[in-house]
Amino acid sequence: MQCPDDAVLQDFVDERSKEHVNVLLRMHLRQCAACRELVSMLSPAVDSPRPFEGTSRHWGHPGDVLGGRYRLQRRIGEGAMGVVWAADDERPSAAGAAGVALKLLRLPDSVSLRRFARECRILTALEHPNIVRVYDVAEPAEGGYAYVVMELLDGETLEDLLVRRGTLSLAEALELGRAVLAALGYAHRAGVIHRDLKPHNVFVHRDAAGEAVHKVIDFGLAKPTADWNARASTLTRTGTVVGTPRYMAPEQLFDDPAADHRVDLWALGIVLYRALSGGFPHEGRTLGEIVRAFAERRSVPLSTRAPELPSDVTAFVGSLLGREPDDRPRTAALALAGLEAVLARHGASFAKRAVGS
Repeated sequence: MQCPDDAVLQDFVDERSKEHVNVLLRMHLRQCAACRELVSMLSPAVDSPRPFEGTSRHWGHPGDVLGGRYRLQRRIGEGAMGVVWAADDERPSAAGAAGVALKLLRLPDSVSLRRFARECRILTALEHPNIVRVYDVAEPAEGGYAYVVMELLDGETLEDLLVRRGTLSLAEALELGRAVLAALGYAHRAGVIHRDLKPHNVFVHRDAAGEAVHKVIDFGLAKPTADWNARASTLTRTGTVVGTPRYMAPEQLFDDPAADHRVDLWALGIVLYRALSGGFPHEGRTLGEIVRAFAERRSVPLSTRAPELPSDVTAFVGSLLGREPDDRPRTAALALAGLEAVLARHGASFAKRAVGS
């Protein structure tokens, strides 16, 4: 039996398949590791957060004041679990700013509340020029609202930039890599793994001088490294995979308890691969096809997709994409040193160009 498509496996997970199909699928799953992993990923997680289905009035109005100090101005983003407002801090501290971004969230249960409290401890401890700054948090009573007050950024996500332009110049991509590796190195030394690095979670911010600054955002899936192994065993039991499959390292995609901070280096490798070539190393239009490409070790080298790139650049990106964690740089700092060596070899030919132009 050939590997079934995602819809067939989803029907199997949801118990909608006919009995004779179930028999065939069970036989196939005993022999196919890739499809077993896909079934695990398609299975509902017992601790998945429930989207809040409130109406827009639940999410505030311009002029509303939260916490006695944050006056909402305009919505700048929204998702299943909440909205993001541009707001004015009417009592800015020395560490904060008058103009802030306020992420308003609905947390439905005590598990979500505990997760929120943990993540806030992570976020407020991180202070680096390439990581979005978190100034304040408010933890609600169970079933209530929470909010996170952050640095207000001006610009666009790397995802938006890539959708608009397709690829980055070589200079832009390497500057992106340098900034993100600096951020990851700092976070990893602080004991934090991002786990969901992707273009959506890198913001190209314009500072007061108009210079582009890359900021890693949304550490919502971040975990202290000491918690990683405990979480990994929970993931295996629940069938949850944490992250975005296109950017997930093999050990993360397949729930390997040994996964560590090097999943972030893999994700950056995928980001750079896409930024330089416009594509991905593992081809597939569906989640199942991507999983199978991993399982069958099928990938397209960056040098094939973008043969015009210098060989040391494609080798550097390839080093981040080692199939096994031990095939990648041991730390983000070592990866950054490798990137700096590439930049030094090419000198002025990699002169920085404004990102987003």
